[in-house]
Amino acid sequence: MAMEHIITMATLGRSFHLGTLYDVRSDKLITNVTLWTPRILEDHTNIYKQSYADYEIITEDSFQDKARALGVKPNLKLSLLSGLFNVSGSAEYADDYQKTNLNARVTLKYSITTHFQQLTMKHLGKGNLDHPSLRNKNLATHVVTDVLYGTEAFFVFDRTISNGKFKNEISGKLKAIIDNLIFKADEGAKLKLTNEEEKIVNKWHCRFYGDFPLNQTQINLVEAVKIYRRLSSLLGVSNENAVPKEVWLHPLSPLGNNLTKIVRQISSSLIDHTIKVIEDLRYLEIRSLDLSTSKIFTHLDYMKIHLLNFAVQLSEMRHALRKKIALTLPAQRGNTNMVETFLLSVSKEVDSSPFSRRPLKSWLKEKEAEITIITKWIQNLSKDKSLDILIKSSSLDEVINDTRYDYIFCLSFRLVEQSDLQIIDMKKYLHNMENYLHNKKNFKSSTIRKKHKTWFENSHDMKIFDKSVQQFKEFAQGNNIKNSRIKFIVNEKYAVNHNKTVKLILYNNGSEISGFIMPSKPAAPYAISITDNSVTLTWADESSGSENVQKYKVMYQKYHGKNQSKEEEQWSEEYTNGNYKNITISNLPSSTKFIFKVQAITAIGLSAISARSEPMETFANNETKSDFEGNPNGLMNQQHNQSFSRSSPNDSFVRQSLAVQERLMNISAITYKLAIVPPGSPAENVSMIQPGTPAIFHLDNRTAYVPRYKTSLPTLSKGPDSSNVEFSTVYHPEFGALVMEPFIENPYNISNYGNYKVTIYSEDSQHIIAETMIGLVPEIEISVPKQFIIRDSINNLIVNGIVTIKLVGGGAVAFNGTTDHSGMINLPDTLADGTYEVEIYSPNKPNLQQLKFFMVTYQNRRQEKNFSFLGRNNLKPNEIEIILRWGAQPRDLDSHLYSSDGKHIYFSNRNETNMALDYDVTRGYGPETTRFTIQPNLKYIYVVHRYSNESMLTKSKAELTVNIDTKTTHINKIRRHDKLVNGEVYKIPELTRPQAKFWIVCMIDGSTKQIKFFENVFEDHNDYITNEIDMKYYTG
Repeated sequence: MAMEHIITMATLGRSFHLGTLYDVRSDKLITNVTLWTPRILEDHTNIYKQSYADYEIITEDSFQDKARALGVKPNLKLSLLSGLFNVSGSAEYADDYQKTNLNARVTLKYSITTHFQQLTMKHLGKGNLDHPSLRNKNLATHVVTDVLYGTEAFFVFDRTISNGKFKNEISGKLKAIIDNLIFKADEGAKLKLTNEEEKIVNKWHCRFYGDFPLNQTQINLVEAVKIYRRLSSLLGVSNENAVPKEVWLHPLSPLGNNLTKIVRQISSSLIDHTIKVIEDLRYLEIRSLDLSTSKIFTHLDYMKIHLLNFAVQLSEMRHALRKKIALTLPAQRGNTNMVETFLLSVSKEVDSSPFSRRPLKSWLKEKEAEITIITKWIQNLSKDKSLDILIKSSSLDEVINDTRYDYIFCLSFRLVEQSDLQIIDMKKYLHNMENYLHNKKNFKSSTIRKKHKTWFENSHDMKIFDKSVQQFKEFAQGNNIKNSRIKFIVNEKYAVNHNKTVKLILYNNGSEISGFIMPSKPAAPYAISITDNSVTLTWADESSGSENVQKYKVMYQKYHGKNQSKEEEQWSEEYTNGNYKNITISNLPSSTKFIFKVQAITAIGLSAISARSEPMETFANNETKSDFEGNPNGLMNQQHNQSFSRSSPNDSFVRQSLAVQERLMNISAITYKLAIVPPGSPAENVSMIQPGTPAIFHLDNRTAYVPRYKTSLPTLSKGPDSSNVEFSTVYHPEFGALVMEPFIENPYNISNYGNYKVTIYSEDSQHIIAETMIGLVPEIEISVPKQFIIRDSINNLIVNGIVTIKLVGGGAVAFNGTTDHSGMINLPDTLADGTYEVEIYSPNKPNLQQLKFFMVTYQNRRQEKNFSFLGRNNLKPNEIEIILRWGAQPRDLDSHLYSSDGKHIYFSNRNETNMALDYDVTRGYGPETTRFTIQPNLKYIYVVHRYSNESMLTKSKAELTVNIDTKTTHINKIRRHDKLVNGEVYKIPELTRPQAKFWIVCMIDGSTKQIKFFENVFEDHNDYITNEIDMKYYTG
């Protein structure tokens, strides 16, 4: 399209005046040449007053936004972007870009117009040119016929922020303050800011761009407002200081037949697309530079070199494209035979090059993921400030010859290649760019452009890397002693042959020791015997390290409950004689709980420290083993980890490895776990049977074969008193013992209980491996009155006053009843065991049903039945209710809710803002109810912890009910592609994992309104949570 009409154009600080010749092909002023004499121009000039003032607050920073603020029309945009001309004055704002995304920006634009000058073309038309010799010169395309005068100013406020997510919120606060100050500007009021506003504005700095020179361009907000208020006075009494802000260009072709006529106009859509190609490169350059400032690069900087190099290539490509456009644009505008193919070809060739937006974004996304993962590892290693770990790319070079250390243990990250293929392609393309835009054959990519799998997407490798980091940390913790002979370092080496890995390397006297394997971490110790003043411990240890274990260090301290601080008191220490995996800790006070942990000692150093044991309590002074022999009822109500021993003719014995818990009628199956000890082992030097030991199990002449590594035995056809008895055997890696679990399936028959002789023979029945007497404890025959009290579980107070209770089970009303004034109600004997919803009404308390939580407690806690009561309450928008219920054992399961802002709801911290746990149930069944209102930008994860250790977590029959108000709350389930409905039930996975203590149930993302359910249990949960949802503030 040819431009044969009048054009309106922003001056952008250039010296326009009436009669100035202009070439729109190159966007240049033609100076020292005019069509008319100054006198003729003066005689034919009209001046009009045009007073106007306005301001605008701009929060965006793209080129398109700047062009709009400066009044730049489409055809001038490419010239401005490519640098065809220089700008000055307030138009210098066009070149002020944010250098980082971690920067909030607010721009105040102030514009004034004063007067308008216009040529009367009536006497200046065709045939009235003073310089007819210009007719044959192709110098210009247009002449200035109108000029609008005034002034503009841009106040650019910037502030560094830590998180780009809050940029709009932070900018919005300053915008509101500026709006308020500008509104008061005409009132002559003093600048008054509140204390809060002063705190906000003091964090911002300002740069000034205007058409009048100032003594300083770096100012603060208060100074900016003062300048803003006096801008109009700087124009002069007669506006003599006003400058041209906008001009009207008249085409020359109507003034003479031989003057330049044709100027080609480029379509706006093509201009915008070309600008986007160049702007995308700038955005990616800023993103790359932001990544290069990540804190991880203060330690490991190999990737930073690539990021900076990547940014350089992007900058050079932007410069090359702008230069190419600047050279070609004038010719394209002045040639009618030249179609709009150049800009299209540039865009298409860029899209098919290494500078295509897709591979560039993909490369940066990979780097972001790598930085996140490596940062998590380094934070994990740096969290404990007492650990003296040197983390630096060149750390090995700094300490390899340090004579203070016999050994250097190095965690070496080899995840970055010295020559990045993407950057190689970018450099090669820029080198060949001139030829490549016309001949693709001149450029050959170093890589095959297809989706490739990165190292962090390989789940097998990631498990190995995570394990290596954790083992390194635990080994460092284990050897965190004064004057240690081992120096722990983290370094970085380039990957070789694309093999990305994380290595653990031991150096001795400057040389790498090949084949070194760290000492294994012992399992948590457990008791095999407890008296009033001693605890005999044992533990499992794979002893898988390359160095032999010389002995073990056992540490212990008093236990003060769930809330015990990890460093509440000093740990006492004892050492084994040799590498035996057992020890007796003596001279302990009676009736006192202790916790223990173990560490292996090798020639190289100490192993990682084991997990803490379960709490173990020494007996009272008057408790002896004889209290239990021949009197099975005497087992009732005793403490955890009780000891049984009875010497056989071969001095063999069996020790009970886990607690004999208080048994109640609601237990459907009783579990006893027996740790089998080989004959001839004194109590103070116990060596447990190793896995795979063939044996035969006798129970009062009933025989069953114990297979190697099997998890169960066939049910005996007859047990004592004709009861059905099933025995299963498991080699427990944590306990290091052959554990047998006899299940008594008919606990209500009192004849099932009594003392029984247990004998373990070798497979050939020739040798006794172990022999003892065990007592199977009878249940107390009780008649449950089914009487309970209604309480508000937030404060555990009785709900006073008469209320009506309705129990609903299976969709039908199972019971209707009324409490007395003490909150007590009686249930009928015909009410079956089960789970019921509780609907509570009160004529005097119409809002009673709106109470946050309800819990039902029996009046006599010794006479509980297997009822689990669920309070049904109204839910608010975005509120989720998770109800945990389980069986008789383990008695104490705990609900834990973590949020990504560092909050943690559990038994000792039951209330936080928008989060609450109703009650800590410690005697089985539940329910424990957790309610929380999901917040945007937060993630939540719900975990069930097996606190008591009576039986496996996966045998707890734990299940969850998730409630929401589906009218006001809509949550999608990840992977299932459907919405969460009210009342969904999720059951614990049926897995055989004796060590598992944590059921990671679900994760809720407040930003996306999505919930993800997990189907696994774990021995530890901290690393899993961090990996799964990347909780920056997760504290575990």
